[in-house]
Amino acid sequence: MFFPYLADVVMYRWPIANWVIIALNLLVFILTGFGLSDDSPLWLSRHDFHVPQLLTSAFAHIGFVHLIGNMLFLFVFGNAVNAKLGHWQYCLAYLGAALVAGLGWLALGSGLKCCGASGAIMGVVGLFAAYYPRNDVRVAYILFFKNGTFQLSAIWLILIYFLLDLWGMVHGGQVAYAAHIGGLLFGLALGCLFIWYGWVRSEPEEENLLQFVRLWPQLPTHRSRQSSP
Repeated sequence: MFFPYLADVVMYRWPIANWVIIALNLLVFILTGFGLSDDSPLWLSRHDFHVPQLLTSAFAHIGFVHLIGNMLFLFVFGNAVNAKLGHWQYCLAYLGAALVAGLGWLALGSGLKCCGASGAIMGVVGLFAAYYPRNDVRVAYILFFKNGTFQLSAIWLILIYFLLDLWGMVHGGQVAYAAHIGGLLFGLALGCLFIWYGWVRSEPEEENLLQFVRLWPQLPTHRSRQSSP
């Protein structure tokens, strides 16, 4: 088992929107009695589908471990993406990823009920891959009673997660792998689209995904910035 705990990214604004989204997830967890019950209307269900479930299910979790694991990923990757995009843009991207992830689960999932923020968070991870593919992410691991840490470029870590989700979707299981893949691809495509049209600019010390694959020149900056607080 391995999980990221720190992204090496310089941020130029406070990621307030991401903190609000984390707080909303915590609030829903408390209001649902510290875990979603089987008869809750918040579940995303193919057999009893209602459109609001695409969003309500993305803010609900079945237990403490489920919640904390998702919020850790959201904190590590979401802070940097929020700082890059801005607050309302980040919120719209997050909700868009939640919708696409939910639709991906309805179309390609096992048919079981689904809840959790992981699909939307994988959309954020896709955006991170678009903006910071070469930035290092520090990872902790527990393997055969051994533990430690390592770091590697975000693009390779995210590729590992994508391949694990793809393998899981092909072989089945109760995890919403299809939602993960749908969210990740949505975030990756959206991030590249924002770069292509110049809606998001990389700093001189950064290299975005289009630059990484040699489809885009190094983007100039037109004003100096100070380091993040």
